[in-house]
Parts: sequence; structure tokens; C-alpha cells
Amino acid sequence: MRNSITFFGIFGLVFTSVSCVSYDEDVSLSASQASAFQQFKAHVIPKLKRDFEKEDLYLLQFLRAKKFDVDEAERFILRESKWRTEQGFDGIHNEDWSDMECCYPVFLEGVDREGKPLLIFDIGEWDIRAAVVAGKADRMAKWMSKNYDLARMRTRELGKEGKNVTRFSLIYDMKGFSATSISAASLPFYATAATALDQHFPNMFDKLFQLNSPPIFETVVQVMRPLMSYGTQSKSMEIGGRSGHPKLGSGSTPHKSPSDTVATKRTSIIKNYFTYLV
Repeated sequence: MRNSITFFGIFGLVFTSVSCVSYDEDVSLSASQASAFQQFKAHVIPKLKRDFEKEDLYLLQFLRAKKFDVDEAERFILRESKWRTEQGFDGIHNEDWSDMECCYPVFLEGVDREGKPLLIFDIGEWDIRAAVVAGKADRMAKWMSKNYDLARMRTRELGKEGKNVTRFSLIYDMKGFSATSISAASLPFYATAATALDQHFPNMFDKLFQLNSPPIFETVVQVMRPLMSYGTQSKSMEIGGRSGHPKLGSGSTPHKSPSDTVATKRTSIIKNYFTYLV
């Protein structure tokens, strides 16, 4: 399924689109794919220690990422499992993240029109330069992955509740992004951020919306884009910023609003997002 987007930019009309993956596409397999999946499960389940790693959907997400090449997918998921151990992910959500929560806001609020969880990074408020100067670039990258994992967990919870949800949606709000956040020292952080979804959360997000991107951020985009898989690039869409305001095609419907109890800042971001997409 694809949603058509029309951008009204300063140079006229520009047509683009963002790929969306349906629940049926995520859970349906051809006969050959089903055979590969059974082979993959038999190979890797005895080698995985976490319960969620052994679940069909999680396994299938890694197998799809390698186009049903069982050997490649096995190396991929075992490498990811090792990374989770090395990064301390088994206890990551119980760590003290106050140094990140105070200055690098991220919200997991509400769902989109298809019931997918919305993960919002308020990047415009992030002082990336300060983190890099303080030697916290790696911790900031881990903070991003920690929140991706939180969205993965929420998606899993919804599935267990009987919802037809297999992925989450992402919003990066760039309003307020400063040129001081771009430097040679910060580029490794952006490179890590660009590859995190493909390397550690394959096929786990559906859409990535970038709001209010300033022209200066194109420098970062040029670094990040070649590092992303085609699938990740095809699910990314810029809203506002350089290209102006888009409108969805006539077949679109409004997204569901998140809870009224959310903080003013996140409410503003989501309202802005809904305004573009309704």
C-alpha cells in the first residue's frame, strides 16, 4: 500500500511517496518463504536466549531483511542478539536515563490511523553538540536505540492484545535544530543513528516522518542517506521545512489523537503532524 504525497515547494509541484506495509503483508508467506522460515526457526531458536527473540514475527522480520536467505538471516539475528547482550539491553529500560530525559526529549504517545504506536523524537530540542563535547555521543545513540526498543515492545504488547499491529511509526521533529549540532565530531553520531534501524530493528517501523527540517540539515542527510537501506529510505518522508506543506491523497483518513494528558510540547508536535496529514 502506498500513500501519495503532493508537496507544494518553491519550485512548483514535486510528487513523492512513502511506502507503507500492511499487517497482511507482514504476516503472509508464500510456500517457498514458509519453507525457509521453518528452516530458519530450526536453526536459530536453540541459539537464542530471550523469549521475544524466538517469536515468529521477530524471527520473520530478520529473515525478510535478508530476503529469506536463511544463512544470512541466521548470522544477522545472532549478531543482533550478541549486540543486545553487549549493550546491556536486558536491563536498559531500568537504567537511570535522567541525563538524557532532561535534554533529549522522546515521546511514545498515541497511535496512527492504522493503530501503530507513534514514537516521537523532538530532535530540534536536542543539543547534539553538547553531548558530543561531553563525550556522550555513544550514550545519546544508545538513548535512541533504547527508545526504538520501547516502541518495539509497545508494538509487541498491542499484538498480544489482539491488535493487527506489527510495526511502529516514527516522527522526527526538527523545529529549532541548530547549525551548531553539525560538525565533523558529530558526524559519527549521525552515521550511527542512520544505521540503527536497519541493523537492530529491521522491518519494525512502517513510516518515518521528518517535520520542520531546516535547509542546514541537508548536510546531515547527505551523510545519512547512503548508509540507509532502500527500504528505510522508501519509508521516509519530509513534512514542512524546505518543501512546504504536503497533503495526503483523497483516500487518507485522520490519525487517531493521543491521550489528552500528554505534555504541552508533545501535544504541539502531534497536533502539527496531524495538521499536515489530515
